[in-house]
This record gives sequence, C-alpha cells and structure tokens, in this order.
Amino acid sequence: MSEALSPFSPATAVPDLEDRQQPSIPIPPRFLWFKRTLRAGMATAAVLGLLRIAWGWDADRRLEAELARIRAAGEPILPEDFDEPDVPDSENAALLYRSAIAAMALSQDQTKLVDELVYGVRLYDEQPELLASVVADNASFLTQMRRGRQMPRLTWSVRMRHPAASYVIPSTEAQRRAARLLHAAALRQVAMGDHAAALELVHDADAFARAVARYPGMIGFLVAAGNDVVGAVRALEELLPRACVAIAPGRSSGPDEETCAAPEGMRWVIELMLDDAPWREALARTVLVERMLGHDTVRSAISGEGSSPTVVAAGGPFFRVQDFREWLYTRGFAPVLVLDGIRLLRRCDDWRRAAGQGNYADAATFFPADPPLRSFPDRAARPLSARQPAMQRTFVIYHRLIALRRMAAVAVALRLYEYDHACRPETLEELVPQYLTDIPEDPFAPGHDPLRYLPDADHPLLYSVGLDGIDDGGTDFRWDRGDFPFYLNGRPRDSQSAPRPAGRGPRA
Repeated sequence: MSEALSPFSPATAVPDLEDRQQPSIPIPPRFLWFKRTLRAGMATAAVLGLLRIAWGWDADRRLEAELARIRAAGEPILPEDFDEPDVPDSENAALLYRSAIAAMALSQDQTKLVDELVYGVRLYDEQPELLASVVADNASFLTQMRRGRQMPRLTWSVRMRHPAASYVIPSTEAQRRAARLLHAAALRQVAMGDHAAALELVHDADAFARAVARYPGMIGFLVAAGNDVVGAVRALEELLPRACVAIAPGRSSGPDEETCAAPEGMRWVIELMLDDAPWREALARTVLVERMLGHDTVRSAISGEGSSPTVVAAGGPFFRVQDFREWLYTRGFAPVLVLDGIRLLRRCDDWRRAAGQGNYADAATFFPADPPLRSFPDRAARPLSARQPAMQRTFVIYHRLIALRRMAAVAVALRLYEYDHACRPETLEELVPQYLTDIPEDPFAPGHDPLRYLPDADHPLLYSVGLDGIDDGGTDFRWDRGDFPFYLNGRPRDSQSAPRPAGRGPRA
C-alpha cells in the first residue's frame, strides 16, 4: 500500500506568490502624457534658464563695454563724477544767493504785481506806490544779489549719490520768484529814470540765471533759461526804449548824467548777451547728467536698491500689481533694462553732438529717432529710452534763449547808434563794425541767416524766424508757429502780431 501523502508535503505545497503569474495592469494614457509633459517642461525650463543666463551675460558684457568707452573718453557717468570742488564760504556766491532768496519779502498784492509785470498784464507805471514798496521791502535781497554777482566763484555743493533717483530737487519756485523780483526792481529804476541802476540790475539777473544753470540736471537748466529771459532779456526790452546814455563826461542824452547808462556799460551788455559759451556748457552738462540718471536708474532697478517710477510705469495697464511689475523688470527680464540702458547711453551721444551745433536746424540732424510705440511689446522693450525726458524741448528752449539774447545785444547796439545819429539805421549792416563786429546769426534760420529787422513796422522789432524756420514777418510765436520777436519800443499790450508795412520786408 502506497504511503499516504501529507497535505504538508512538498508535492502539495502552495507555490510562492512570486512564482504566481500576475495579470498585467495597463498604465493610463493620461499618466504617460503627464510624465512626458513634465519632462518636456523641465527640459524647456532648463533651456530657458541657460538662455536667460546667456542673455544676461551678453547684456552685462555690452553694458561694460559701453561704460568702458565712456570712461576712456574721460566723461562722467557716475553720480559722484559730478561733484564740484569745494569753495571757501568767503568766495562762494551760492551762499549769498541762498541768503538773498531767504530774505525775499512779498505780500499777496506785491506778488500779484510782480507776476503781472512779467506777463505784461500791467505796466510798471500803473501802480508806482506798490512797485516802490516792493523794492523798499526787499532792499536786503537786492544787496545780497549784487554781492553774489561780484563773488569770484560758485558751487551749490550738490552731492548726488547712488541711487541718484532719490536725489530731491530743490524747490524752483523761489528761484523763479527771485528773477521776477529782479525784473520788477529794474522796471522801478526805469520808472524813476535811473537807467544806470536798471542796467546794473540786468547784470544781477543775468549772473543769477547763469548761477542757477549750474544746478545739475534738466530742471535747473530750464529754470535758469526762464530766469534769464525774465530778469535780463525782458527787462532790457523795457529799459532800452527809455534809456539815456552818458555819451561823454559833461554831456548826456538825458537830464541827469549820473543816472544815464555809460556807453562802456552798454557795450559790456552787448558782449554779455553775445556770450553763448556758459549756456552751451550748461546744455552739454545737462545732457551728461541725464545720461548718468538713466544709467543709475538701471543700476538701482537691477540691484533692488530702490524702485524707479520710470520702470514701474513701463509695464502699462497689463500689469496691475506694482510688486509683480517691479519683479518682472528687475529680476525676470533684467536684461531688458540693461539693453535699453545701453540704448539710452547711445541716444545721449547723439544729444551731445547736437549740443555742439550753433544752429537749431543743424542740431536737429543729430536728434535720435524715436520709433513709434504702437504695441505693448514696443513699450515693454523700451522702459527707459521711450520715457526719457523731453530733451528736444530743452533744445528748443536753449536756442530760443540764445536768439533772444542776441536780439537784446543788437537792440543795445541800435540804441547806441540812435544816440549818435538821432535815428535808427535802415539796415543792421550799418552797425558793423562800430557797434557790432558782425550781425548775429539767427539760431533758427536753416540757412544760417542773420536776425531780421523791421524798423518801419507798427511796432519796430527784431525777430527770429522761430521753431518752424519760416519767416512769418515778426508774428509772435504761438504753439508751433510764428516768430520770436524783440520789440524795440517796448513790448505792446497785444503783442501777438506786429504788422509788416506794405511792400517792406525784413532788413538784415
């Protein structure tokens, strides 16, 4: 009889689970696609990261090359490069100018009168008592302005540092008010018949305007140009028709020789008004400061040391959250800022070349072209250069100032000629060489033509052809048309037009 098999014998043992044949479970297709998408995304992110690194490296390399070129030329590019040397307090005119501005004392009625005199709403002889009180109450201001003009050196002790965007521009309203006050004081002297004193106040106003032009940046330049027009040019426009000249000792064209302007002083005014160098240097310095501010904005934005309103606003309405907008430009797309900063540096090179031209039409050939910003990508790719301050407008103001100063110089020469010959000349050529070395060029005339002269107009005047370069017969400039006039008999109340006599054209 065969041996009975035990249920626990090897023959009947249950096989291991590993030896069993398990049924295969298919992987869902969506899981496979997820893994593939994840791998592709990781690969794409790695490639984009490498491209971002290479993009940033190339942008930084280009920026360093551009900065090396600027430094090799010995030009300033950092905020500290614009530091002026210290000047002893005893020689610094800026301290006297600051003290004079602090000493200004104008009531509400006096302030209104000073402003109305500038804009021609009132004439200087309409409220003589109030105008006299303006001068009397500001005697200390006028004294310190005169002392400031006589100082040999000047520095405003402005020390800009990175980030320069945090530099607070001093209030310019007080400086404008000071120029208007000097203008009012000069008109008061005209009303009193003291033309020599009025001419000295014109000198004071011009010196103060040139001092304000030493402030770094575009704002200082624009305020200085406006101050010179108000305090010097417009004051001469009112002074010259009434000015008497002390022709020789014991002989003058007015009742009192001591109050008449000396011929030497008037010739000095001619030289002063024809000296373009300080203003040309101020314009070139303004371009350099704006270039520095643009570069410093890039540094600040990328390093996160301070947000720039220019960069924050560059995203436009697409980005509603300011923090994300800043991060996008300063971290994710920092090379956009760097490359646009390079573009801004090169644009400033064009502006510098334009500043070296003596004529607006010649300067305009160097103005950098501004491609239209038709879409969001266009605006986003140019967050700095597309929003650079209106430099072209600054050039217009500069050349207008030069035109007015040259016309003021010619008007002084015409006044001297009139005292010698009892009439004005028929043409400006008659002023050469006794009163002028040559006829000043109109800075707006495309053909480098001289300033225009209309001695027989209803309101005799000198004029520049203006921004459009078209001779409009002395019509006062409005918007983008018209000329820039200088009236030889004083600015009329309605100075929007100066009719040209029939059949008579401007005379050189």
